[in-house]
Amino acid sequence: MRQLLFDEISPSDIKKIKHYLATHAETAPLSGIYWISLPEELWDETQSAHKSCQPFYFAIEVGRSYFRVEWLIRSRQRLRCECVKYANPSQLNFILDFTDKLLKNLKIRT
Repeated sequence: MRQLLFDEISPSDIKKIKHYLATHAETAPLSGIYWISLPEELWDETQSAHKSCQPFYFAIEVGRSYFRVEWLIRSRQRLRCECVKYANPSQLNFILDFTDKLLKNLKIRT
């Protein structure tokens, strides 16, 4: 899995990250998983054409001393489809910008 891993995060910073994601993302049914919607203008041709697979998102997992940011663009409707794939350059920039804002806004030391 292609992802960014930030480890050795203090418990107080993990708490701040969880609070931030609770207000800036959607909490997934699995504990510690958050879904961040991918703006429609960033969907590629395949994703735009797959109406039954929309909307699309990427996931962040928060553990006891780490958080992981996936580069996989997922569908809320299907696990496997040609529209579920790794982020293209503009989607990856969105993911990296979201992550950078999270770190800067919360003053997380990495």
